[in-house]
Amino acid sequence: MGTAIGRRLALAFAGALAGTGFWLLEDYYASDLLTARQAMLIAATMTAFFHSFLAMVGPLTMARSALGAVAVTAPAVALLNLMSLRHGDQVTAFSGVGAFLILILLPLPFWVAAARGRMMDYAVLFQEAWAIVLRLMSGWLFVAVVWGVIVLSSALLGMVGIDVLDRLMDTAVGPWLISGVALGLGIAVMAEAGERVSLGPVLMLLRLLIPVVLVVLGVFLVALPVQGVSETFGTLSAAMTLLAVCAIATTLITTALDCAGDAPVPRRGMRWATQALAVLLPIPAGLAGWSLWLRIADYGWTPQRVLGVTVTALALSYGVAYAGAVLRGPGWAGRIRRANVALALVTIGLAALWMTPVLNAERISANSQAARVIAGADLSERQFTRWGLAGERALADLRARGMGPPARADLAAADAPVTVADLSALMPVRPPGAAAARDRILGAVDDEQRRLWHRACLRDRRTDGRVGCLMIVANFLPDLGGDQAVILSGWQSTMVEGMVLKDGVVERLPVEGSGIYSTAPGALAAYLEGEMALTPRRQNEMRAGDFVLRLSR
Repeated sequence: MGTAIGRRLALAFAGALAGTGFWLLEDYYASDLLTARQAMLIAATMTAFFHSFLAMVGPLTMARSALGAVAVTAPAVALLNLMSLRHGDQVTAFSGVGAFLILILLPLPFWVAAARGRMMDYAVLFQEAWAIVLRLMSGWLFVAVVWGVIVLSSALLGMVGIDVLDRLMDTAVGPWLISGVALGLGIAVMAEAGERVSLGPVLMLLRLLIPVVLVVLGVFLVALPVQGVSETFGTLSAAMTLLAVCAIATTLITTALDCAGDAPVPRRGMRWATQALAVLLPIPAGLAGWSLWLRIADYGWTPQRVLGVTVTALALSYGVAYAGAVLRGPGWAGRIRRANVALALVTIGLAALWMTPVLNAERISANSQAARVIAGADLSERQFTRWGLAGERALADLRARGMGPPARADLAAADAPVTVADLSALMPVRPPGAAAARDRILGAVDDEQRRLWHRACLRDRRTDGRVGCLMIVANFLPDLGGDQAVILSGWQSTMVEGMVLKDGVVERLPVEGSGIYSTAPGALAAYLEGEMALTPRRQNEMRAGDFVLRLSR
């Protein structure tokens, strides 16, 4: 009992240290005592260390857990810093978060198994991997429950004039401390439970999904040649959906096999379903690769597509390994288990490689898109500037050739006051005869709104000079009256805003329809260049090809 109480106090103290650290980080950064890069690296270090440490307490002593947490955190943070340097002095959102999480979580079962002298023992790795997942999930669930109790208690005590909990939550450090202590205490209790907490019920519930996923995947594959593929099949979202199916199927197959050496799944029906799912696994992975390749062939590489191809290669590796193991006959379960260990190490290696210059997605993308511009494609400067130093170098090279998009000096000027005449000269209007209505709306909105639209028009300007904005004026709601308009901005991901000017007052209206807020290009071009038609329904809607816009109230 004394050992259990001591562990609870120690892990609660560790959680308190973590909470205090994040509070100090927030305070120092807000006071400009840390740069954005320093704050990012400190936050990453604390996140990696404390989660790794708390996850391994239970099967390991606190000293060995701390040592393992340092061993996992140091290379992961170093690689994160290396990857962030692709963006120079800027610290911006980049595609290293997933790789960073893999580097701090996936090695943990191997560290625990190595501490027991059984680093490559699948049974130990399987048990510890799922135990770590349960400990971390239970810890964070306990944090949520604690906050629910605090909020409810505060409301109850507030009825009788006691506000001590409100004052605690209003302090800067209070919420951080409460969350940290609750996380440490929750994980301590789970670690204390040890063998009494069985993975069996969790795995049994997951196994129930194997026939469901098998049927859904089978129906999809049967319907695919009959129905054909839609235009959205060659999109990033379609590929990501297929890869998510691969990830789910891989997880379910792994849970079905459990950790019993070369023994197959005991129940015949579940064994057949597991084998069938394993044999089918390469097909959605291959379709995801095909979908990505269609996209890349049309629009070149982007960091998201490089990531998609990397994940697809990993999914295909799992699919081929699983299907091959089953097709080779008896002993298939043991072969899949051994493949899981090898592919987990491959995943760690790929995550590390992703964060090094060897697999620089921004450089690959910038070079690809620069080649497209040289070949005659129209791209905006914003695409290149999102890709850090590699994008800036590609942009400079294009300008040296006299082929680059307009310089960002236009955007700097967009911070100055924007007049109606300035924006009117820049923003196209459809139909062309609606220029007067456009100008009335531009004159009725405030200066800040005109600046935002001005920046949107310039930010996504194409190499041929076309701006990335458009105002469509139409009588969308006949009974409303006034000047009604939809403003579109962005060639790649089109944003829309609805407006009505009536009696000198501008009111925002929701916009409904298809082909908006979409990562697929085409909406802005369709309305700017295509044939439009105002189609009557319960309210009028504007159509241009497959795209539809309508205002609502």
